[in-house]
Amino acid sequence: MSRKGSTRRARRAPARSPARPSLPARVLVVDDDPWVRQTAESLLEAEGRQVASAASAEEGLELALRLLPDVILVDGLLPVMDGWTLIEKIRSHERLRDVRVIFLSSAHSPEERIQAFRLGADDFMDKPFHPEELRIRVARALAHVARPAPGPGTPAAPGAGAAGIRGTLEGVGLASLLSLLELDRKSGLVRVERRGGEENARLYLREGRVVSVEVERGPELRNREAVYHLLQWPEGSFEYVPLPIEHEDELGMPTAHLLLEAARRFDESRRSSG
Repeated sequence: MSRKGSTRRARRAPARSPARPSLPARVLVVDDDPWVRQTAESLLEAEGRQVASAASAEEGLELALRLLPDVILVDGLLPVMDGWTLIEKIRSHERLRDVRVIFLSSAHSPEERIQAFRLGADDFMDKPFHPEELRIRVARALAHVARPAPGPGTPAAPGAGAAGIRGTLEGVGLASLLSLLELDRKSGLVRVERRGGEENARLYLREGRVVSVEVERGPELRNREAVYHLLQWPEGSFEYVPLPIEHEDELGMPTAHLLLEAARRFDESRRSSG
């Protein structure tokens, strides 16, 4: 019995975990529009993603099987093999069954949206899209990838249920995470810790808005300045726990405006140092 058990474990060992928390998230873009491919590559690579692209479904399927991405963006109107057929092939393949798929379409048709979901798409984006929407939807997909499966006998955090999220800042950047939580109007606590443990902090959100920040270990910063500092971390880990939040709004700024101001400061600092 022990030999059979060890053989079974040996066979399962090479199986790929979809989360890969220690590696950058991988995104594959399958679209015959060069603008879509270039926009996605520049935008997502700037957030630390590994991005590959293909101009046809055949090339996309080959890349997907070789790279095993976390998220695939699929255009509906691809030459030769269309996007619907590609989704079917992705969902029928054992190695790609759990990949998150975002369907892209310029038809703006409810029937097309329904068909995409019926075939196994996880999300849908109309074309042309705003670059910020792409960033947020990929972050939403990666947050689902990063969501851990509960262990046997492990109690959930109060109020967390299946909605708690944890992962690495290399996989889902803090800006993307906050955008996702704002989009879904989530309330709760976000704990972040920098790689090595020399800094950590807590962000309190009410209906998607950051209302208070506590730096537990690190520089003595509060509120907006603390958020601007945390957004510069290149690596670390995060955990979001949904909870009712009663804190006063000490920041007085919507999360989207907070992130735009952080980006402006970062660009200004980079220009002055260059």
